[in-house]
Amino acid sequence: MTPLELGDELDALIRAKIDDPVLIMGPSGIGKSQIVRQVFDKHGMEMCDVRWGQLSPVDARGCPVIDREAKITEFYPPSFWPRKGPAGIFLDEINMASTAMLGLAQQLLLDRQFGDYRVPDGVVVWAAGNRKVDRAFVNEIPAPVKNRVAHYQVEPDLPSWELWAFSTGIDSRIIGFLKWRPEMLHKFNPDSEVDAWPSPRTWHMAHRRLQAGMSVEPVVGECAVEFDAYLSMVEQLPNIEAIAEGKGQRLKFPEEPSIKYACVSGLTSMSLKDWPTYANCFRWLTTVAVDEPEYCQDFVMSIIKVLGRSDKKKAAEYMQQLNQMKEAERFVSEYVAALTAGK
Repeated sequence: MTPLELGDELDALIRAKIDDPVLIMGPSGIGKSQIVRQVFDKHGMEMCDVRWGQLSPVDARGCPVIDREAKITEFYPPSFWPRKGPAGIFLDEINMASTAMLGLAQQLLLDRQFGDYRVPDGVVVWAAGNRKVDRAFVNEIPAPVKNRVAHYQVEPDLPSWELWAFSTGIDSRIIGFLKWRPEMLHKFNPDSEVDAWPSPRTWHMAHRRLQAGMSVEPVVGECAVEFDAYLSMVEQLPNIEAIAEGKGQRLKFPEEPSIKYACVSGLTSMSLKDWPTYANCFRWLTTVAVDEPEYCQDFVMSIIKVLGRSDKKKAAEYMQQLNQMKEAERFVSEYVAALTAGK
């Protein structure tokens, strides 16, 4: 399952008011926690984000208090547990917890309670964990838990990440590099002694370092050598700002494939601003990349997909305007001809 599909699935659970427990498994650094947070935020749900592997039973169950009149001991649950819905409890890194904590998690997931805490109506309980193959120090989740939760295995996926990256404003040079070298989105070698490696999480960190003019090697490791070489090549990019302003008539489309990806990614990022910018970029691409319509198709589809997720009204406006452009009609006919010719 891709991160995009996972987000849609979790969103559907909330809309259908299905409160079955969920267990999300996948490699470290691909955005499992972020996807859960985005779904909760979308539905206005308070998120109780608990790093289950960092807690002890006392941390989770709360402090024991003696009721001298009744001659019993009660547990006062900690303040971070939700007291009412709508809300979501997210047990992150669940399989890094101790055996005792896994037992408590079983009660929480299966019985919606443990100790003196009861999960209120309108509160869902979801969990996520990492895999043994990724060198994570994890424990086996008990079979009774596995049999009573909905399982989702999520894997890195460039199209899912690309939609997020464009909508978040990730540096277009990073997007272009990963479109050119998609295997670098998540490249973990369990036998390597290198501590830093590329993942969706570390590419987000790389974006911040790139904006500050710093090296990305501390966060993406050996991949930085190839990325730095790519940055040297993209200095040959045509003036993206001039193209976006409709002043790119004399600028040519790059010949090097890696620079082509960087160019299209840069135009896509700029075109999310408004329709005139999009129209200028589209006209330029359909003029200079006549023999390579796949790049224009990538540009068009990336914009529509991003806006379709973040701003459906704006996406509809773009499509309506696009259908009225003569360049669009010519692009469609040329693209169909290219496909027919077997390109």
